Amino acid sequence: MPTQLGKHFWPDFSFVYGVRVDYLSPTFYFTDLIIIFLCFFWIFESRKKIKIKFNIKIFLFLSLFLFLILGISLSKSPGSGLYGLVKLLEFLILFFYTAKNFRNLNKKIIFSTIFAGVLFESLLSLAQYVSQSSLNGIFYFFGERSFNSQTPGVADATLNGQLVLRPYGTFPHPNVLAAYLYISLYSLLLIFPRIEIKFKKLFLWLILAIGTIALFATLSRIVIFVWACSALSYLIFLFWKKTRIGFLKKINYVFLFLILIFIVLSFFTIPVFQRFAQTSFSDESLVQREQLVNDSLEMYGNNPLFGTGLNNFLINLPSIEKKQKQSFYLQPVHNIFLLALSELGIPGFLYLSGFVVYVFLKIRKQKKLLILFSGIIALGLFDHYFFTLQQGQILFSLTMGAFLSSTKKIG
Repeated sequence: MPTQLGKHFWPDFSFVYGVRVDYLSPTFYFTDLIIIFLCFFWIFESRKKIKIKFNIKIFLFLSLFLFLILGISLSKSPGSGLYGLVKLLEFLILFFYTAKNFRNLNKKIIFSTIFAGVLFESLLSLAQYVSQSSLNGIFYFFGERSFNSQTPGVADATLNGQLVLRPYGTFPHPNVLAAYLYISLYSLLLIFPRIEIKFKKLFLWLILAIGTIALFATLSRIVIFVWACSALSYLIFLFWKKTRIGFLKKINYVFLFLILIFIVLSFFTIPVFQRFAQTSFSDESLVQREQLVNDSLEMYGNNPLFGTGLNNFLINLPSIEKKQKQSFYLQPVHNIFLLALSELGIPGFLYLSGFVVYVFLKIRKQKKLLILFSGIIALGLFDHYFFTLQQGQILFSLTMGAFLSSTKKIG
């Protein structure tokens, strides 16, 4: 999942005012190939078991599909909309596959790959942070892009008046890297109480520590805050549960103490502390996000029923900003709900909200999963990568599918 290795294509609709826009570029990723094979063999193996019964869920899915087709046909760029529809269908299939099969998959293999992914991305991103550039070489084939502190548009942060390059790992942006680390680290945290061998506990602790340091090195404020809250909430829940049933091993006391100390010390390391301390409402990132929120609401107001059409936010953004005489930002609004509202209108917003509520109701009694679910939704309120970038879409599809698969009955 961490790799973003792929081939980009640049049709006319991927240009806005002559500028190539990555978000609009049809791209065939290596992970697309994996998903295609995965879904093909799943459908082939299940072909005799598939029984489609017309019910409310099938009706909602078909109505959503027809609504999207109609909205795309009325949009400024039907080509961009059709590409967005293909990607949406791809990740819906991945979501359904995960929801139906995650309970039956080999958990040792899954968590072993999470171990490997966190270790690889953490070491790579820390090396990038130290060198203040990409490492290049063989890491290109893992999806690392070439960049340094002088690369136009590179993500950086100002610490004590100096620009510091934020590491990317093999992701398109440090915030996506941070989200990947957060979801992976919390997933590993879930299995900690089940590990009996002390050596394995020590190794898991080491991975959690390295991964947390790498997450903090991304300087992604929202993800750092969400990870700290999630880890603390999980540990409080674990402590309360063990105490309530009168059984708390000494190792859990030690584990709780070490995690709390580590979070406090890590949060108050100089770069992270400065990153939070220097935050103000005049920050360019906050001003930009506020502007994009206003732009998205105006797009919604112009067409509350169909919005701009799927994957057409950036196509319509220049005309909105030009009319308002604002600075020119070619980025999606940093909120998945507002993005759905502006691109798909009220029906799309209701579909997304209904889906989130449905997943919540399914896992509401599983407190440990609810913590991660809340963290993911919180990230979706402050960024867009779960809907606009390949790795974010994979993360969202897999986690939501895994949440539903954790229930006894998948409806």
